[in-house]
Amino acid sequence: MSLDVELLNANLLAGDLHNIRQGKVYFAHPYSSWERSQNERHNGILRQYIPKGTGIDGYSDEDILNIADEINRRPRRVLGYQTLAELFRTFLDEVYAIENVS
Repeated sequence: MSLDVELLNANLLAGDLHNIRQGKVYFAHPYSSWERSQNERHNGILRQYIPKGTGIDGYSDEDILNIADEINRRPRRVLGYQTLAELFRTFLDEVYAIENVS
């Protein structure tokens, strides 16, 4: 198994730590965007809301939060078509369940 560093957080949230420990982690080289496929994918998604070459100075904090919410509600193939928001909610439920047992 190989793993892009960009996927590390998603895999940790998905509870895939065991598989990460059994595999290899590859780090992308600076200025080598082709080595960071997920990063490029996320940039493309972000550019649907904020065009390339446009700074975020023209956007309010509320605008940025709304964009982040929309992106986090998109189903992701790499996450089994779950959204980041669903995965994060599941992660928090598990954390609170562990805290309540202790």
